[in-house]
Order: sequence, then C-alpha cells, then structure tokens
Amino acid sequence: MYYKDPSGQWAESKEQIDIQPDGTATATHGRHQVHLPGDIYNGVIEFVTPDGIHLKSRPVGLFYDDGSNTVMIAQLTNSAGELVNSNQAVYPAAFAGLDADLTYTYRKGGFEQDVVLHEQPPSPESFGLNPTNTRLQVLTEFFNPPNPKIKTHPLSRKSKINDITLRFGKSIMGNGKAFSFGTQTNTSPTSTTIVTKNWLKLQGRTFLIE
Repeated sequence: MYYKDPSGQWAESKEQIDIQPDGTATATHGRHQVHLPGDIYNGVIEFVTPDGIHLKSRPVGLFYDDGSNTVMIAQLTNSAGELVNSNQAVYPAAFAGLDADLTYTYRKGGFEQDVVLHEQPPSPESFGLNPTNTRLQVLTEFFNPPNPKIKTHPLSRKSKINDITLRFGKSIMGNGKAFSFGTQTNTSPTSTTIVTKNWLKLQGRTFLIE
C-alpha cells in the first residue's frame, strides 16, 4: 500500500507512530493520518481520512445502560500516552472509577480505539439497574464532525439486534469486537463478541456509543 508523502512522491505505507518533541504523537506514513495528544484528558484524537476529512474525538467514559436508565461508572481522567509498539500507543489508567487503559493502534488499512479492562466492572445491581438488560457502553465525543452516511444492518442473519456502519468519505467505521484474553502467559483472545454502535446527537454534542 502506497501514499503520497509531503513532497508529493509515492512512498510505501508504514504502520508507525512517531513521538514529537512536545510529547504528542503522529502517524503520517500512510493514506490516513492520526494525531495523538500527550495527555488524553487535555487533548483530542485527530483522524484524517484519505480524502482529507478531519475527525476530532475524545472518549467520555464508560456507562451502564439497561434500556431505561444510563449510569456513568468510569470517567476519563488524566493519562499520559506511552508508545508500546511501533504502531500502538497506550494511555494507562485512563478512567477514574475503574482500572482500564485506552489503546490506539495505527494500521495501513485503518485505526483502532480499544478500552482494555484490568478489573471486573461493578455489578449493575449496585446502580439499581436490571442486570438482564444492562449493557456496558463506551461513549466517545466527536467535535463538529461532518454528517456521516449511516447504514443500518442486523448483526447476523438470525440476529434481531441491529448495528450501523458509518461512512465518512472514503473511511468506514465497521463492526467492532469485544474479546477476553487468556492467562498472563497466553495473551491470545479466548472469545469474541460483536459490539454494536450508535451515532447520537444530544444538546448540540455528537457521540459515538459502542
């Protein structure tokens, strides 16, 4: 996969994040570009699509929702980013109220945001919620984004639950997954679950709910 570098020449894409002198980080060796803040709480994640659309976002927190009530269980807090692989940055202990990291991975074909839980979340009953219907949600706020093209589709042929696909120009937010890991010596995913999305505008603000 190739892209045009700042000089206008074609160059081979690299899955690489570079630390800048001011503590921020950039991934610019590909058709899409990413800019990461030094502190996740005081900055924004900026994703630039191959056709030049700028998407600025920042996670808000983790929530429980049982269909009738929504409760925040962990809020974004100060966390300095760390480069853990050539193409992966982690903001450790990024939430107040729950031990969880934020991980960002830059690939030639896309960009991923993951929440990594290091402890069991509190029970929904402790918040007065119905555990049968309660779902764990991640809310990410987008700042003045363009309106995406939204396509609704079922999770599978047999599923009665719908998901959405968001298209911003040439870039698509497709299916997400949640997965658990094995033991400390075996870090391969042991099971996966499809994550649904919703795009919500509320009181002049825009949120991605996963």
